[in-house]
Amino acid sequence: AKCMNINGCCFPRNNMPEYPLHPNFHCKIESIDKVCAVAECPETKFKYYVFEPISNRGKKALFESWGYGKIETVKFISGWMVYPYGKIQIATPMGGLL
Repeated sequence: AKCMNINGCCFPRNNMPEYPLHPNFHCKIESIDKVCAVAECPETKFKYYVFEPISNRGKKALFESWGYGKIETVKFISGWMVYPYGKIQIATPMGGLL
């Protein structure tokens, strides 16, 4: 199960899973030069979570206070999930300020 969860995933050398992952480990680690990643941030994470009028847990006011919707730079911490074959998807739009 450990290997299946990371099959096809790419890690920088300084953040790789411990090797071997389990007894009888037969998987291989390959060195690669370039990774083509696709980051996805579904609109629904903002529309139905951050900017949802009633149950946004204060995130709507927070994002608006940072100037969300205005033309300026806003920096904040968010949570992302890394999936095999270069897919990266947002899990939580806001986890704190930078």
